[in-house]
Amino acid sequence: MRVLNLRVQDLRCFRSIELKPGPGLNVFVGENGAGKSSVLEALALLSGGRSFRTSRSSYLIRHGAVSAQVFADIEQDDVCHRLGFSRSKDGWRGRLDGKDVRRLSDLARNCAVLVLEPNALDLLTGPSESRRRLIDWLVFHVEHGYGDVWMRYQRALSQRNALLKRPGVLRSEIAGWDAQLSEAGAVIHSLRAIATNRVAAALIEAGMELAPQLGEASLKYRKGWDGDSLLEALAVTMDRDRQLKFTGSGPHRSDWRMTFKLGGGRHELSRGQQKTACFMLLLALVRVYEAANHQFPIVCVDDLFSELDSDHQARCLRVVADTGAQVWVTGTHMPEQLLTGWSNAPHRFHVEHHQILPVSV
Repeated sequence: MRVLNLRVQDLRCFRSIELKPGPGLNVFVGENGAGKSSVLEALALLSGGRSFRTSRSSYLIRHGAVSAQVFADIEQDDVCHRLGFSRSKDGWRGRLDGKDVRRLSDLARNCAVLVLEPNALDLLTGPSESRRRLIDWLVFHVEHGYGDVWMRYQRALSQRNALLKRPGVLRSEIAGWDAQLSEAGAVIHSLRAIATNRVAAALIEAGMELAPQLGEASLKYRKGWDGDSLLEALAVTMDRDRQLKFTGSGPHRSDWRMTFKLGGGRHELSRGQQKTACFMLLLALVRVYEAANHQFPIVCVDDLFSELDSDHQARCLRVVADTGAQVWVTGTHMPEQLLTGWSNAPHRFHVEHHQILPVSV
């Protein structure tokens, strides 16, 4: 999968830009605030309508504009699809091959984008939500129908939580949603566990390539409830849930942790080692995705140089780009030694004054 061309209108600082990336490594260099991250953000929006930088849509729209718009031609399995996404104060609109889409997942299936951004260290040390979202990204792209199961689970969870907040609600009323929650939750857990095991296996190889001094990497997955049956767990925790007014057991509480045989857990690693561990995870996800789909996702690395020394910058960039994926990388500078010695020369772009200019070498 790769982007053949990208056009952006009224997104953040950009009034109107258009660029044609190369099939391999694409490098965007510019000063802070020039708009480098916004280029990657445009791809993220096409890949499901979600920014990796903000949850507020108003921040996406250029001052004075009505909406932010992103368009791209995406090649997938030797077939080209034209995607479009716009965000206004009234909501979103998506287009696929000239037709409106009803769900953001219709865009995501045709534009799989995996982003490693400056706050990626939260994957190791932050809240569990970002770790669940990453595994769900993989499961969505390798297991058809996962999105529908997840939506059923979310609807049942929303109904159950609404009842838990209602004064005087009967236990039997709440229990009425437990079967639906348990049925969908069991499928979600099963698919997540399978995906996590695949990532764990790929992570061992990635760790040996990027940081062998840390020893073998492993992932430990926690499903989000005690015991085997979610239905039984919901019954056991019913009184506690009624007091707290939310459902405390289920896949929405699951988590995973990465550890290393010699390097220990996440809190024992330096920030540079944590960033390298994030690259290991990125590489493992790319390889699992490729094994399932026989093609690569689009890989974005925002601010390559944060937390990494020069040796690890070169090693991480080389290993990720050598997968065969189309890779988009940003940085305030890019040492020449990182851009030489490639079988296919990287495509370079300079970002300045809210414009993107190709750099001739």
